[in-house]
Amino acid sequence: MRKLEASDLIWGIATECGLDFDEIKAMVIDHINYAVTDVDGDHTFIAGDDLIQSDVILGLGLKRL
Repeated sequence: MRKLEASDLIWGIATECGLDFDEIKAMVIDHINYAVTDVDGDHTFIAGDDLIQSDVILGLGLKRL
């Protein structure tokens, strides 16, 4: 099983773009591009389009069709 954790480079880029990472291996929090339907208000349900189709960014098997 492949580990899902951000590299230092991805961590740095994400931080510069307004993303905040919770505890290691827990969740991604985006205070800018969160879905308005995120009823919990924790900004972990990310809304986006035009995503980069990359295993590094999206993980294996998570690419849009």
